[in-house]
Amino acid sequence: MTAGRRGAERQLSMGKGHGMRYIATGLSDVGQKRENNEDSFLIDNDLGLYVVCDGMGGHQGGEVASRLAVDTAARVLEESHASFADLVKTKDGRNALVQLVETAIEAACREVFSRANADPRLRGMGTTLTLLLLVGDFAVMGHVGDSRLYLYRQGQVHQLSSDHTFVASLISSGTISPEDAKRHPYASVLTRSLGVQETVLVDTLLFDVLPGDTMVLCSDGLSGALESPEELGMILEENHVESLPQTLVDLANVRGGSDNVTVVCVRSARAPADTLLEQDFELSAENKVELKVLESSFLCQELRMDGLLRVLNLADVTALAIGERPLIRGDSSDGMLLVIRGRLRESGPLGERDLTRGHHAQATALINPHASEVSLEAVEPTWLIRLDGPRFRRLIQRRPTLGVRLLRNLARQLSAELIQQAEPPPS
Repeated sequence: MTAGRRGAERQLSMGKGHGMRYIATGLSDVGQKRENNEDSFLIDNDLGLYVVCDGMGGHQGGEVASRLAVDTAARVLEESHASFADLVKTKDGRNALVQLVETAIEAACREVFSRANADPRLRGMGTTLTLLLLVGDFAVMGHVGDSRLYLYRQGQVHQLSSDHTFVASLISSGTISPEDAKRHPYASVLTRSLGVQETVLVDTLLFDVLPGDTMVLCSDGLSGALESPEELGMILEENHVESLPQTLVDLANVRGGSDNVTVVCVRSARAPADTLLEQDFELSAENKVELKVLESSFLCQELRMDGLLRVLNLADVTALAIGERPLIRGDSSDGMLLVIRGRLRESGPLGERDLTRGHHAQATALINPHASEVSLEAVEPTWLIRLDGPRFRRLIQRRPTLGVRLLRNLARQLSAELIQQAEPPPS
C-alpha cells in the first residue's frame, strides 16, 4: 500500500501463522516539507509479509521505484508461499526461506533498474527496502538501504537492520560519533539501494519470534526524528499496536516532518488468544538452549541482538551417545565445537580434560581449517553446537563490523589460552 500525494494512508490487519498470531498496522504520511510521498508499504497477513520502501529519484521516480519494489518482492514470494509451512520445520528449510527472501529482493532490484533504463523520465530512480517475512514462530529480515527494522522485546529495543549509508560506515570505523552523524552533510547518502545498479548485496537475518514481540519497520523519516532507541521503546511500551503508527508519525511531524514518514508495526501473540499476551517469553525449544550458551560464550561477548542471531544461524546441533567421538586426532577440522549439555573428554598433547556446558574446542578452525591435535569422546550423553568455519568466514566478510567484534573476541580468548598454557604447573 502506498500513500497519496498529500494525505496519509493506513492499514490494520490481523493474521495467524502456524502457532503464532500477529496484529499489524501501518501508516504512511507525506510529512511537512515534501510535495510527494515516495514511500510505499505493504501489510499482507496471508503471506506473513511486511515491507517498507523509501523511493528516490524526484518527480514520479521515487514513487514508481518504491511501489515497483514492493510489488515485485511480494509477487516472487507469493509464488513460493505454498512451501513456507514445510520449509520452516527444518533448519535447512529455514535457510532456504532466507534464500527466497534474498531472491525476491534481488528480483525487485532488477525490475527497478530495468524500468529506469526503459523510461528516460525515470532514469536514476531507486529505493530502499526493508522486508519482514513471518512464518510460524520464525522471522526473516531482508534489507537494503537506510529504512530500518526494530525489535522490541522484554523492554529493550534492538535495531536489527544496519544502515547502508556513508555516515554509518564512518560511525562503524570510529571516525565520527553517532551524535555528529546527525549533523553530517552526507547523512542521507546511501551506499546501497535497489535499482541504481542491476544487482545489490542483500542483508538477511533469521530469528525467533516470541509472544509479545513488537517489530517496527520504518523509513528514515521516522528514525531520523527519534532521539534514541530508548525513546522508541517507551512509545512501544505505552501504546496499543493499533495506535502506534499514528503516534510515531505524529512525533516525526511535530519534530519538523522534513521527510515522508512510513511506519509498519507488527505485534505477536500465541493463538488462539483474543488479546495480545505480554508474558511467556520462551524461545522455541530448538533454539532456546543454543542461544543461551552462545550468549555466554567468549565469542559472543558484547554483541548486539542482531549479531547474536547471526551467529546462532551458523550453529548446527549434534547429539552424541556415550563413547561417540565427534573428533579424532589428525582429522580435518573446520569449525568450533561448543558443549550445550553433557560431557566430552578431550585428549591431546597437553593431556586430558573434561568439557562441559559452555566449554569449546577447535576455536582456531573458525579461521583456518587444520588437522586436529586432540581427540574428543562423549563420556555421557552430550549435545554439541558446531559453528561451521566456511559459513563463519563468509559472515565476517559480508558483515565487517560484526566480523571485527567476533575476531577481537576470538583473539582475546586464544591469547588467554596461550598465556595459561605457558604458565608453569603449580608445585
